[in-house]
Amino acid sequence: ATNSGITIEAALTRLGFFTSKYNYNDDRNWLDYGLESVEITGIQITNALQEFIPWSIVIENQVLPVADENGVLAIAVSDSSDAEVLDKLRFILNRKMKFQIADSSAIAAAIEKHYSEPTESVDSILWGQNEVLPYFYPGNVLVTSRDIITLWVARMVLTGLYNMGDVPFRHVCIHPKILDGFGQTMSKSKGNGVDPLDLIDKYGTDAVRFTIASFAGETQDVRLPVGYECPHCGHVIPQTLEHQKAVPGGGAKPRVKCAKCKQSAQYSSPWFEPDAGEPVARVVSERFEYGRNFCNKLWNAARFAMMNLEGYTPGPVFTLEVSSPSATAVSAVSNASPTTEPQHGSQSRGTQTSDLKLEDQWILSRLSHTAGEVTSMLGRYRFDEATRILRDFVWNEFCDWYLEMIKPRLRDEALKPIAQRVLVSVLDTIVRLLHPFAPFITEELWQRLNEIAPVRGLVDRTPTSGQSNSSDVGVRATAAPSVMLAPWPDVPTSWQNRDLERRFERLQETIVAVRNVRALYNIAPNTPI
Repeated sequence: ATNSGITIEAALTRLGFFTSKYNYNDDRNWLDYGLESVEITGIQITNALQEFIPWSIVIENQVLPVADENGVLAIAVSDSSDAEVLDKLRFILNRKMKFQIADSSAIAAAIEKHYSEPTESVDSILWGQNEVLPYFYPGNVLVTSRDIITLWVARMVLTGLYNMGDVPFRHVCIHPKILDGFGQTMSKSKGNGVDPLDLIDKYGTDAVRFTIASFAGETQDVRLPVGYECPHCGHVIPQTLEHQKAVPGGGAKPRVKCAKCKQSAQYSSPWFEPDAGEPVARVVSERFEYGRNFCNKLWNAARFAMMNLEGYTPGPVFTLEVSSPSATAVSAVSNASPTTEPQHGSQSRGTQTSDLKLEDQWILSRLSHTAGEVTSMLGRYRFDEATRILRDFVWNEFCDWYLEMIKPRLRDEALKPIAQRVLVSVLDTIVRLLHPFAPFITEELWQRLNEIAPVRGLVDRTPTSGQSNSSDVGVRATAAPSVMLAPWPDVPTSWQNRDLERRFERLQETIVAVRNVRALYNIAPNTPI
């Protein structure tokens, strides 16, 4: 049976094969040559490739590979004057190969069909165009699913090494395949695809993007169970296999019936378009509530922060030590007036970092660790880990702890300037780190933050400390007009304090334990324990 479930009958088809065991002039076949080159470049290929099976070709138009009496591979073509086909065949197999003439047609189409896998990296940038090919070959990264590692990726590497002398890409990012709720591959023939516009309308673009990114590093394929949201009462109707396979019959479109309100409605399907004016049950999936809830949390936290930035004035919290041009140590500035901004380049008298409130030191330490971990994960294409790290920091540390701890200071005129400056810098960095995963909400937050606090940063550079790095989030400067133009954040590692983080972990555990005891025994919040 095919993917559509329709029974088919077996039929004999004439096949030809390109085998890896034909020897060329140097007594090495393309596979052996490719594997040797791969080993030299340090790429490890599984043993399965060393047992490479011949590539089969459906002989639709008598395109026949043959070997002459000397064992040199040749191929039958219809017309020796067809230079384009000959050039393509020479590139695919061996540029010095011979050709035999045979009755055939549509050779180019057949070659494109059966050899797109190994030659994709070169065909896509036009083989033979000497000015274009060296510029684009090799590429940087190939993003693909693991089910075609052998069919495409390995063959592209081997043929690229043989024909070009270099691998076609430096990195291969393997991602899982998203299956339907029944574990089937989504396809047009099965009718089990999901319209992303339905999901975007329900959850938002950034929520869908963030959730999909959280799937990206899974080691197994991801199931995506969906349902239909009743347009009358909002109840979710689980999708069944019958819903996937249903097609219009007798002029009527298939419908789903809601178990809650007992009404029926047409629903979204790859097989048909609902009638105009009809209420439609759109596709939904609770898995995307993960991204929606996080985006809502981020938005509410940022809105709270901006509501408490009234009277914000930029100014230093740290100043670089001037002992050497490369100095990176910092000290807190507490002797300057909160509303008085030192002249740029002047050296302010500094006290110890401990003069900063502990919660400020803690959040800056956690911010530095988080930024470093996210940058590392993105460099390794671990997008799921990057989203998890960011979500944990924003939700569990920035929102649940830091914002709660600084609320009293934000209401105190004497204490709020430093709290506001730290809050603005942390929010600035969060927005930049999240931008690849939630571009729309982060751009909106960036624009609003620019209106309230266009100048941000905690550090004033001194004349002897060298030129400021525009990506260093600690340096006080005017923010970019768009987060898309802002540099990737480079948070100083000198902000990190492992001992303080461990102390805060113990404090958090104690507070959580006390809250659990109060909840277990129904103890009022104002009753001491």
